[in-house]
Amino acid sequence: MSINIRTDFMQHAELFGNPVLFTNWLIQRDTIPKDWYCYDLRGTRQSPNVKIALVDKTARYHAGTVLSPTPLKRKETASRRVNSAFHLLGEEMTLEQFCEEHSLEYPQDDRKFAIKAASSMKRPFYDAGGGPEAWLHWTCPNGLRPPGTRVLAHLVAPRSRGTEQS
Repeated sequence: MSINIRTDFMQHAELFGNPVLFTNWLIQRDTIPKDWYCYDLRGTRQSPNVKIALVDKTARYHAGTVLSPTPLKRKETASRRVNSAFHLLGEEMTLEQFCEEHSLEYPQDDRKFAIKAASSMKRPFYDAGGGPEAWLHWTCPNGLRPPGTRVLAHLVAPRSRGTEQS
């Protein structure tokens, strides 16, 4: 399971003396804002939940994920030992609250499209059978859809921060 870094709460932490956001869940790498860094914390076979090493990404012994405004290891380094350099600070906060607390600029949402639940859409896409290409061609105004079809999801352009959607 993964989280939405813009809306979900994460734990405020410190790693190698730098403030970071920590979660036990995965963070999709394509959602990371420009000039931010995301790393996985890896455990061991004997202690999978103990944070032993900081790595770019791990599939085995995942012990958490950190999001940082500063790089925490060199690109050419495979991993960095954590030892006792990781400390939870006891607060849960969103990315926006983290940026406010550390006087950082809130990063722009540079995704071109975002998945939204079809129930909130005025013009959802429908599956008319025939594979992934077929359902992309169905858009139905006013919420009407052909019989025998089902709502899948839709893609929308993300709102700019501070603007209202009509």
